[in-house]
Amino acid sequence: MSVFVSHRTADDAKAQALAQRLSTKHNIKCYLDHFDPVAKTTREITDLIVGRINTCTHLMALVTNATVGSWWVPFEIGVARHGDRRITSFNASTVVLPEFLTEWPVMTTDAHLDLFA
Repeated sequence: MSVFVSHRTADDAKAQALAQRLSTKHNIKCYLDHFDPVAKTTREITDLIVGRINTCTHLMALVTNATVGSWWVPFEIGVARHGDRRITSFNASTVVLPEFLTEWPVMTTDAHLDLFA
């Protein structure tokens, strides 16, 4: 099992905490979608993200209030769905999730995260 943790840059610390828990407690390999400094163009960034998602078995979208208005998180979810990856979200927001995100399991606590693992 490997998990692509989709998130907005403003939520790096929260995404790293999720990945750290999965990695240390459950020995699950995680990839955080930080932009590679080698990728300079939008095409290179897009190709890098698609490639990383395609190497993972799961995508977890970290949803926070900062996620609202993000273009990359929904893009990454679409790539994962098209690639038949297992998708879930971790809702750390106070906003109502869009209906398409409720198609998959929604986690809100560390206990949910442990069940996911």
